[in-house]
Amino acid sequence: QLKASAGTGFKAPSMNQLYVSNPAFLFTANPNLSPERSFGYDAGFEQPVGNNRLRFGTTYFHNDIDNLIEFQTNPVTFASTLINIGQATTQGAETFATFAVTPKLDLRADYTYTLAMNDVTGQELARRPKHKASVTASWRPMERVTLAMTAIYVGPRVDITYAGVPGARAAPYYLVNLDGGYQLTPSMQLFGRVENLLDQHYQDVIGFRRPGLGVFAGVRVNFNAKSIP
Repeated sequence: QLKASAGTGFKAPSMNQLYVSNPAFLFTANPNLSPERSFGYDAGFEQPVGNNRLRFGTTYFHNDIDNLIEFQTNPVTFASTLINIGQATTQGAETFATFAVTPKLDLRADYTYTLAMNDVTGQELARRPKHKASVTASWRPMERVTLAMTAIYVGPRVDITYAGVPGARAAPYYLVNLDGGYQLTPSMQLFGRVENLLDQHYQDVIGFRRPGLGVFAGVRVNFNAKSIP
C-alpha cells in the first residue's frame, strides 16, 4: 500500500508569546511576532504479511517553515525573547511494525527520526529529539477487558537552560505506562492507567521536571455506542 500527501500549515503566536513577560527569568514577550507558515509533504508505504498478522511500513516527511517562532538569548545579559526565524526545515522518517502474536495479544513498535534545522544559522532547533521510539503490548484476556503496556524512549536534544543560555543538551529518558479498560455496558467503560510506572525523574524542557508515578481511574461514556466490541 502506497500513500502520500501534501499540505500547508498556519500557526498564530499564542497570547503568552505575544504579551506575557517574566522579568524574574529575564524573559520579555514579543508583541510583533508573525504567524508561522509551512508547506509539507510525506510519502511512504505499508506492507501486510501473513493475512495481515504482520504489518510494517515507513513514511518520509519534509516540512519547510517560514517565520518559525524560537527563543533568542543575549549572550551577555542572558535576557531572552521570542523571534521569527526566516526559514527552518524539519524532515525525517517514521517506521512501525505490528505483530499479532495470538488473537488476543498484539505487539507494536514505532521509531521516529527527525532532523530539525534552523536554515539561517545551520543549527539544530531546540527541543526536537532526533530519536523517539516506543513498544506497546496489548492483551485482551476477556471480551470486555483490554490491557496494555507501553515503553517509550526519547533521545537527547538541544535545549535552553532555565537561565536562557542556549546550546545545552537535555538528557534522554525512558518511560513505562500501563493502561486498562473494562467495558461495563455498550456505552460505558471503566478505565485505569499508570503513568511513569518506574517513577523516572525526567524533563522535556530543562528546568521543568515532569510528574513522577501517577495512577488514574475513571469512566468513559459513549452516547453513540450500539454494542460491545
